[in-house]
Amino acid sequence: MTMPAPTTEKDLPPVKAAAYVRMSTEHQQYSTSNQMDAICEYALRRNIEIVKVYSDEGKSGLSVHGRESFRRMIADVNAGSPGFSCILVYDVSRWGRFQDADESAYYQHVCFRAGIRVHYCAEQFENDGSPVATIVTGVKRAMAGEYSRELSAKVFQGACRLITMGYKQGGAAGYGLRRMLVDQSGQAKGVLAHGEQKSIQTDRVVLIPGPDDEQADNKQALSNGEAILSQYPVTTSSGRTSIVIVMSEDDRSHTVVLLEGDPALLPAG
Repeated sequence: MTMPAPTTEKDLPPVKAAAYVRMSTEHQQYSTSNQMDAICEYALRRNIEIVKVYSDEGKSGLSVHGRESFRRMIADVNAGSPGFSCILVYDVSRWGRFQDADESAYYQHVCFRAGIRVHYCAEQFENDGSPVATIVTGVKRAMAGEYSRELSAKVFQGACRLITMGYKQGGAAGYGLRRMLVDQSGQAKGVLAHGEQKSIQTDRVVLIPGPDDEQADNKQALSNGEAILSQYPVTTSSGRTSIVIVMSEDDRSHTVVLLEGDPALLPAG
């Protein structure tokens, strides 16, 4: 009598899954394409068919705010019959770097409650609900959140150091000033136009005096006890460009002054 061959995982219909990928601005290793490569390899080994992909690109994992795909995925799970029975994620940090590890656990519990298991494809443990997996996942969640806290502190300290060295950290130049791009040795490379940004990480931006007429306006404003904060180019309905200057006599009151004023900018009446 011939015994039937044992049933293997490959003989069963594939398990339908959704893939979730997220990239902030951290490292290329976390690009969504790299994540999908690892997730697809994991799915192939496990006889899993990916039927839907949720992707959040350029989104922080500190919360669900701004992560439209993640929120839509959780909403699909809560709605019932989402069309998949598990979710594949690259690792715990891609699920989120929540500052409260319980928040990360909550969203996984929402999926578990709906009968949908979350797989962390690049982790060295099975997220199967066992005591060991629960402990390791909890530690990983805490580590993911701590990484963001440490990174934030390092970035802040680095920005403060550059400021003390005289380099500008983002934002438009004030009226009467211009942004000069310099290389790592301090050599000038050119003045940045409005909206332009540096393209090389080691380059820096310093403020230099602007046109003489703008500096004269500054002196006149300061003699009146005012301070010019910034300038904004505005294209009006008549096609002319005016400069809107925001001025302040103290920290509580602001006045808008129009140079080369266009009637289209003035309030009616």
